[in-house]
Amino acid sequence: MALLTIPPRGRLALLPLLLSIVLLARPAAGAGTGSEFDDGTSPKFPGCDNTLQKVKVTYWVDGDERSSLTGISARFGAVLPDAASDDQKQRAVVPSPKTGCAKSSAQLAGSVAVAVRGECTFIEKAKAAEAGGAVALLLVNDEDDLQRMVCSDKDPPPNIGIPVVMVAKSAGDKVQSAIGDGAKGEKR
Repeated sequence: MALLTIPPRGRLALLPLLLSIVLLARPAAGAGTGSEFDDGTSPKFPGCDNTLQKVKVTYWVDGDERSSLTGISARFGAVLPDAASDDQKQRAVVPSPKTGCAKSSAQLAGSVAVAVRGECTFIEKAKAAEAGGAVALLLVNDEDDLQRMVCSDKDPPPNIGIPVVMVAKSAGDKVQSAIGDGAKGEKR
């Protein structure tokens, strides 16, 4: 099992809620080292050779744990760690623009960027989030399923240093709603 955990940063006094999220990669039961998402057909090369893993996303709003959501890790980016602790939570921020395809006018430094799918590639979103100082990217799909985030044969090695996880639209809507209601996100 791998768990995305990031140390917390200072909290903004104006935000009444705190949104925390834990991203826990977990192999499918009986799958050994494989993954139910890894079909073996997408290109693999250095920088784009992670195993696609199911990710358990648990989040808290103002300290109250909410239901767990399911996501998928990307073929590229940092691999999720194996363990986490409470001191590794991080705030969540929706970038502006919300697709995360360009430099964000919202402060991403030290946060987990929560972007929506569309307008650019997964790799471009990850690069923009990382360049803005985000410590991870949670990508909200535009449908209620999980899309494999892989590289194409034409992509240069992406060299992404942050974890990238996708959740289904309904799951991402819950997270975005909490942020939109004034929650300051933290992901772990």
